[in-house]
Amino acid sequence: MIYDTQRAKKIGENIIKKYFKSMNYVLLQKNYRCEAGKIDYITMEEPNEKIVFISVAIRTELYERYRDDFNKKRGVKNTKNAMNEYIKEVGLKTKNTRLDRIEIFIYRGRYKINHIKKVS
Repeated sequence: MIYDTQRAKKIGENIIKKYFKSMNYVLLQKNYRCEAGKIDYITMEEPNEKIVFISVAIRTELYERYRDDFNKKRGVKNTKNAMNEYIKEVGLKTKNTRLDRIEIFIYRGRYKINHIKKVS
């Protein structure tokens, strides 16, 4: 089944909501944007209250065909800059934060989640 971008995005958002619940993540903000960059999701991991900044990629073809270029491009740098802006903006006092990458592969009505913690 071929998915258009909007449909894949909607399906991916539903998958991510269920995934966050299963991981005990509380959604703090979605689609944070600033001059420095963007962050798809800002969550709090319970019970340790760690703030987790998450970049999400949704893929709709066979996942073996894709290579994640998030680390190769400016993705990590821009996301980290946006993290720092968010921390300043909301006056966050904790250093208990991390950057994660979640890839959702959707193919033939099934999906696979690849959660990469502590992206550097």
